[in-house]
Amino acid sequence: METEIKALPSLSFSESVKKALNSMTDLKGRSRRSELWWFYLLVMVVSTIVSFILGKSAISAIAGIIFQLLLVPVTVRRLHDRNQSGVWVYLAIILQIAITAHILNSGFLAELHSINPDPEAAMKFATSIRFWLLSLASCAVNLVIFIFCILDSRPETNKYGPSPKYVAEEVQPSETLEVNED
Repeated sequence: METEIKALPSLSFSESVKKALNSMTDLKGRSRRSELWWFYLLVMVVSTIVSFILGKSAISAIAGIIFQLLLVPVTVRRLHDRNQSGVWVYLAIILQIAITAHILNSGFLAELHSINPDPEAAMKFATSIRFWLLSLASCAVNLVIFIFCILDSRPETNKYGPSPKYVAEEVQPSETLEVNED
């Protein structure tokens, strides 16, 4: 008997969302592209609707953070499917926190919201080396995550488990038919 690797069909929208929601606390294992991208679409649509309803408020900001955190487990599992560490996702989160802390601690927002904002102060912040280094690092890490997430699954079992897309199937060797010529 021979073993053949067979790809399963893509998950539907409802299958993907159900699977992602059922695995919200699971940072182990692997996820398929369809699971990640359908769930991502749902989270972005719901996040946009909630943001529109709540407007610019602290509650809207908190909801936005929660929606982003919903994507962490499925993204980590998607990276696992490519045999990559979930540390990439945590690095992206840390860089975003560092950028936000830098913006909040710089006085940039207070200056912009003042009655008579100083354009030089805004330019000083926008051209600061710390802001640019943090922003470039964040862009690079998020680009790496994006590339890993769009690549196809690895068919082989890796340290994160078996492939959720590819299954091994035993195939009977083809028998040759003998033709009688009478």
